[in-house]
Amino acid sequence: MKIVITESKDYSKEAIDLYGSMGNVVVCNNLTRAEFLNITQDAKLVVVRLDHTLDREFFENAKELKAIGTPTTGLDHIDKDAAKKHGVNIYSLRGEQAYLESIAATPEHTLALLLSLLRRVPAAHKHVMEGGWNRNLFKGHEIKGSTIGIYGFGRVARLFASYVHNMGAKVTAFDPYVDKRVMEDHDVMWVERDELFKQSNILMIHALLTPQTKNSIGEKELALLPQGAFIVNTARGQIIEEKALVERLHLKSIAGIAVDVLADERDDGDWFKTSLLHEYAKHHENAIITPHIAGATYDSMESTENFIAKKCIRFMTGKNTEQDNKHFDDKWMEAITKRKGQEFSLYVPEDEKPKTQRQFNLHNYMEFIGKQVKGRGFTSSLELGAGRGTISLYLKKRFGFDVTLNDVSDNAMELARANFQYFNESAEFQVGDAATLPFPDNSFDVVTSIGLMEHLDNYTGVINEAYRVLKPEGVMVQINIPKKRSIQLLNTGYRKILKLFGVSLRPDFPRNTDKPKDYAQHTRDAGFEGVQTLNVNPFPLFVPLPMFMDRALTYAYRAINGLRRVFKKYPFRTTYGFSQCHFLVGWKGEAEDEPSTSNLKPSAYQEVLVKEKQLA
Repeated sequence: MKIVITESKDYSKEAIDLYGSMGNVVVCNNLTRAEFLNITQDAKLVVVRLDHTLDREFFENAKELKAIGTPTTGLDHIDKDAAKKHGVNIYSLRGEQAYLESIAATPEHTLALLLSLLRRVPAAHKHVMEGGWNRNLFKGHEIKGSTIGIYGFGRVARLFASYVHNMGAKVTAFDPYVDKRVMEDHDVMWVERDELFKQSNILMIHALLTPQTKNSIGEKELALLPQGAFIVNTARGQIIEEKALVERLHLKSIAGIAVDVLADERDDGDWFKTSLLHEYAKHHENAIITPHIAGATYDSMESTENFIAKKCIRFMTGKNTEQDNKHFDDKWMEAITKRKGQEFSLYVPEDEKPKTQRQFNLHNYMEFIGKQVKGRGFTSSLELGAGRGTISLYLKKRFGFDVTLNDVSDNAMELARANFQYFNESAEFQVGDAATLPFPDNSFDVVTSIGLMEHLDNYTGVINEAYRVLKPEGVMVQINIPKKRSIQLLNTGYRKILKLFGVSLRPDFPRNTDKPKDYAQHTRDAGFEGVQTLNVNPFPLFVPLPMFMDRALTYAYRAINGLRRVFKKYPFRTTYGFSQCHFLVGWKGEAEDEPSTSNLKPSAYQEVLVKEKQLA
């Protein structure tokens, strides 16, 4: 496999060695456009920073390309539609929320730009270099007591907000995709969009560049700012209309601007000729421009380069094929575009009954999980392979948990966000591999998954990670749907019946052949205690069906389940032969050298599953 690292100056040696474990690595630097296209035309993996534009021409030229690796959150240097058309995966930092929380380079540079602007540091330095020493020429402004408005409340904004809040600023923010309670958790006041501009004597731009945010701050928004406001932008230059900005600077209604980004920036200097802000800055000290260096520290670049190298290796050498992952991504995109009925949300509010088969199954699963966590003082959970996030939404709604969702699919996380917003709830969403989680040890009380493990040929890494991030005395609860003959025969038969009516389903997702005992053994090997499995769900799932048939079947299942409840502690339990899936439960032991803090006895459901844990 040919791997090309196109901007290798000061590149992490560890990352280069990691790429070398996959194939032949070609490192280069300062490539012209022609050289770039030539050297990447037969590459399987191309690793870039920001120097090169990966457009339609690039993808049409790179005939062998399978993936792009870029240690950036912004992706405007890559034509994502062209990448999708040519079947090229993009592995970036976007969505890696938990990992990025540890990277402080960009928020630190943002603070540096703000202080430089308010205290006129560059102009004062120039004055001294020219032989001056008159401090009265450079009186500035303080952060303390100012109102700082943040446009876009992502990872960088949250870290920056913590800095200036501690410095005595009042911090407000607007972001239509972030719940008010998330902002409140960061000591930030949510405000309406127009109010953000009206109140902010310092405006910070931290939004992602999307079609919706491009040129979203124009003359109208700039006119709302108080007289003498300051602006700092370390997001993307295209978010602000440059012409309107420069006009406001000339009118002195905006006191100063500091940016690390410009519209249409490239590595060559020709584009400067059309940059109005660059031209203004050449003649005015109240405009500070740095060349997109916010993330450019030795520490952060080495860390992110290593992270992306590991991410590329995981996805390009794992047993799951790229086509398998695409099936899952397509599944979630289909759910997102439908956004109605059972295809959108499977959560059943507490005062309602399940109306569809999917809701019926999930409702029973949630009842079981609830019995494992209730009354144990748990407050946090992580859902792996979360999909639309039904488990997390249940734990949030019923128990008030702080929930984090993880999935390898961006589309799945978009659907989960929509699901939570629909029910007016907040969560943390993290796109990434469940086998290499970015969270510290002992982070969560509960780790859950549903329908994840059976799709992995090697799932031991996921179980090991679940154990690592669980707190002592925490619990892992999985719902696994194994490949077994009874399910496959039913599945195949139903597909043939549907085909008679002209309905064709996508191929079933690949599954491993492990049995419950295999999952249990791997769980014990990871260090879990009290490991047990429980075969559940004797009710086959027939989808798709016309809604009236789906609801009629669901009502029948509910009636049968009600009768079974008379004779069984857990009516959803069945034998292995009739089960559609199984629960896997494991407990993490108590912290070493610490006495037990729990005097709780297992619930009736837990008696079915686990032996009571032995106290230290």
